[in-house]
Amino acid sequence: MIKIGYKPVGMRISITEKVAFAKELGLDAIEINSTDFKNANDESEWAEASQKYGILLKSYAVGVDLCNPVYEETETATVIDAAKRIKPMGMDMMLTRSMWPYNGVPQKDTWAYTIKKTREFAAICADYGIKLALEVDHGCFIHTLERAQVLMHYVDHDNLYLNYDPANMYIGGADPLYAISIIKDKIAGGHIKDAIYRSEYKGETGVGYGEVDYVAIFRELNKYNVDVVMHYEHFKLKDEVRSAHKHIVSVMKKL
Repeated sequence: MIKIGYKPVGMRISITEKVAFAKELGLDAIEINSTDFKNANDESEWAEASQKYGILLKSYAVGVDLCNPVYEETETATVIDAAKRIKPMGMDMMLTRSMWPYNGVPQKDTWAYTIKKTREFAAICADYGIKLALEVDHGCFIHTLERAQVLMHYVDHDNLYLNYDPANMYIGGADPLYAISIIKDKIAGGHIKDAIYRSEYKGETGVGYGEVDYVAIFRELNKYNVDVVMHYEHFKLKDEVRSAHKHIVSVMKKL
């Protein structure tokens, strides 16, 4: 079953206002970013607002570097701290991109380190009852569906999942519809953005103004009974979220 949420990081309104806005739009969930915890009472404010408005807090974007040994100690501590923090709040998924190694590092060395750290972080999250989800992103070491498949094969851990972002895959040259048939059993969450792919520009657009076919994508997710929350991402203004949601509501009516 597909649920719809949004990721309010960057929106200059209070935590309670962010959750109330999700309720106003009729959304199901909010994805919290690591930067959404700035003050000591933020965790309790998120939890109280979530309960008050009936909005799910399912996923937490942490953004740790899986590629660079320079950050190994701090990134491991970040994953442990995040797992301890979000589990009591009811969140069951931590997502990250792979990031990128320093210049001059041979690719085979980066693969070896990334495989090792991803397996380690998947195990840490499993200990806390949280899924670890990797997001394919065109600006990172794991920037294509194929590279994600390679990583998952060699990590070989039951607790490694994918955060399905069809726009990222589209920009990276993959077919996001075909991707569902490949990774359907490993989709733990997702993002809603739109994109175009041109010689002169490969990148994001407003939702409904690009080439990502959400009617076909949602049908495919439903076909395989993928239970997922898809969050609107990269919006800083309420009107931007409203516009995206208006388009996706029209999409849902076609299913």
